[in-house]
Amino acid sequence: MPLPPTFKEIKSQDWNTPEWLVSLVKQALGTIELDPCSNVGSVVGAQTTFALPEHNGLKESWSNFKTVYINPPFNRTYIHEDQQIAIGAKEYQSLTKAKKAKYYSTTIKEWVEKASQAHYNFNTQSIILVPANVDTLVWHNIIFKDIDVKRYNVLTGASACIFRGRLEFMGATGPAPMACSAIYYGSEHDKFKNVFKSYGYIL
Repeated sequence: MPLPPTFKEIKSQDWNTPEWLVSLVKQALGTIELDPCSNVGSVVGAQTTFALPEHNGLKESWSNFKTVYINPPFNRTYIHEDQQIAIGAKEYQSLTKAKKAKYYSTTIKEWVEKASQAHYNFNTQSIILVPANVDTLVWHNIIFKDIDVKRYNVLTGASACIFRGRLEFMGATGPAPMACSAIYYGSEHDKFKNVFKSYGYIL
């Protein structure tokens, strides 16, 4: 699917990770075993990819994967419970009440929860790209708490790189309309810091 030229015009959820950032992720994680929210324009190059409608990355298990990179939809997404196709808020609001009943919504919160749980339950290392909206509940209820875990045990919990400046996603001619952050879950926090420290502030 071709991407529109500017972020103001983007209606798709497919904001593809730039190649330089994929390179950093691979330096921090090594081989990326799973990309759970992939699409045809992705350059992540994971060994296994999940993409709607065939595979829902939030519902599929990550237990067999040691390294995961996630660039999830930043906005609320509505998924048809039968067809497993995703639409954005504007398209969802145009539907009739009966058609809306066939959809359920997901947010960035579910993806962060999934990465956090995969780390604690399966020892999965992951990097998830999220908006750096540090005033939001997903940061205060999940990310900051997981960063605090690292302070007591450096072999677990989360680290974060809050990027300097705005990212330019593949296919767009302008920067993203929000600041972004890469959240790392795993045991190699020093390695993550050394790879990402030149690109932003590390927590």
